[in-house]
Amino acid sequence: MNTEIQLSQTISRDLVPQTVFKHLAGNGLQLANQAGGIINLTVVIPGDASATPSSPMQLSDEYYNLFVVHEDYYDDSSVLVPKDRALTQFGDAAAEFVDKYGSFTPEAIAVLKTYPCIFANENHQYGKTDDDHMAYLGIITRLRVQDTGIKVYFQKLSEFPQQRLNDIAYELGIKKPKGFNDLNRTHWLLKQIPLIEELDRAGIPVQFNQPS
Repeated sequence: MNTEIQLSQTISRDLVPQTVFKHLAGNGLQLANQAGGIINLTVVIPGDASATPSSPMQLSDEYYNLFVVHEDYYDDSSVLVPKDRALTQFGDAAAEFVDKYGSFTPEAIAVLKTYPCIFANENHQYGKTDDDHMAYLGIITRLRVQDTGIKVYFQKLSEFPQQRLNDIAYELGIKKPKGFNDLNRTHWLLKQIPLIEELDRAGIPVQFNQPS
């Protein structure tokens, strides 16, 4: 089954049985991943001559990337993560992920790009934030190691109030003692949790909208 939609970048998906898309009113498409399925993606970046259609990229829901940065290091299409907070033990990443991905080799980057992502900036309070503070579900489109940190370019797929993530902190593996959680400090973590399934279970809409 092939479904094509238009975002700020063009994404086509070949879906496997574990992943179900439902058409919504208007131009929306809603994802319900019921068993940690795999979505095949081809991402084309407008204006980038090197970004031509090729073999689909597999997006796995076995793990997810969590990006949390201060708002000064966050814009509409990229985040900048300090090197000492990017998949390092100082950034609370599990040692196995530090060893496997922390070197940011081309092979490691290719795997990291297959995991869905949460992009957020730091909570405004311990363990909670304002109602209008938004977070995003997305995918990594490009990654660059530079002197100032790890620059991660991304494609937003949907947005929702960040407080909804605080509400399911335990389910997402981000809960910490004394009201603190992983949304309260800058870092890039990798979590072995089926993100899409947990968002769907919590009633957080995972919706891919094309422009009207």
